[in-house]
Amino acid sequence: MPFKTVLPIDEEKLIEDEEGNYFLKIEDLEKLLESSEEYTLLTFLKESHYITFPDFPALGASKTILTKSFIEGPLTFPLKVKEKVGECYSKKFVYKIFPSNELPASFEKIKLINYGLRSGPDFNHVLRNKINEKKVEDIVKKSLEELEKFSTHHNVFKDPLRGTICQAEIEGCMAEFRYVEDAFYHPIVHLSVLGKGDKPHKVINMISINQLQDVFTKLWDVRLGLESCVQQGLAYNLSNKEIDLNELKEYNNIIL
Repeated sequence: MPFKTVLPIDEEKLIEDEEGNYFLKIEDLEKLLESSEEYTLLTFLKESHYITFPDFPALGASKTILTKSFIEGPLTFPLKVKEKVGECYSKKFVYKIFPSNELPASFEKIKLINYGLRSGPDFNHVLRNKINEKKVEDIVKKSLEELEKFSTHHNVFKDPLRGTICQAEIEGCMAEFRYVEDAFYHPIVHLSVLGKGDKPHKVINMISINQLQDVFTKLWDVRLGLESCVQQGLAYNLSNKEIDLNELKEYNNIIL
């Protein structure tokens, strides 16, 4: 179950960045938790891999995007592991606070897959006229039919801001399919699948969404315009009925 953690913090220990966010040094947090038996701090290691597009979206600029990540832990001796940061790779510590009486005995391996057409200010203009919209329409239609066919239960509705949404439970995974047909630059197609083990990969392969690579006019555009990100994480007490895939950062029982 998700929970909120509230701890009294000495304001003098807080560090403010240029954007108005506040941070607490890990050593100060450890000291804070040592004085309380109510919470326990666990340390995990996150390894992330990125792809970088040079001279994008303009000459001299670049865009770095996450393609896959892995969570390990909890670490018994975290100080023996060194953090590493590079242009296309990073290895960093992730800290999580747990109520001591809810500390899980073990964590389950989970995966979150985000798959679809890239969109946003940097991509919309560049991908314009590089996507076969008729093929997109056919793939979306078939994918929605297959989600309905294979899902345990599903719900399709239209959101005034996010377009057509299909939420489904399939192969024990929670999936959300989003489609905006009349987007200004190109159609928006996005599928998120969260589940245990390799089941999310099975869902991607079960429906026609994996044919999106065929909607691009040039091979190079596939690399630029097709989103395919796999995040392997850990979780405990995972229940599909309680998960909002758009608010995963709010769930302390999910570590990605």
